Amino acid sequence: MKNIIKKYPTLDGYFEFPEFNKFQTQCLPRIMDKEDNLIVSAPTSSGKTVLFELAILKYFDLPTPMCLYLAPIKSLCHEKLKVWKQKFSKKLKIT
Repeated sequence: MKNIIKKYPTLDGYFEFPEFNKFQTQCLPRIMDKEDNLIVSAPTSSGKTVLFELAILKYFDLPTPMCLYLAPIKSLCHEKLKVWKQKFSKKLKIT
């Protein structure tokens, strides 16, 4: 994780786990270094939400950062809203 934080200092302090998993590590450069869209299809609990959080962090420094999160279950959206308000409230207005 130290090498990743060194390359992408914006990520420092946002993830509590010691390392990204293999899937996340493979996707990280595509998210952080490119301006392309990315579609991710992976099993439940594979780390897709962390990829979305990486994208959120990437756009922190834009004049008007905006992200849209969609989930098939309303309760999941509410759960993520609660977590992200706490996690990103210092940098973003989350509604």
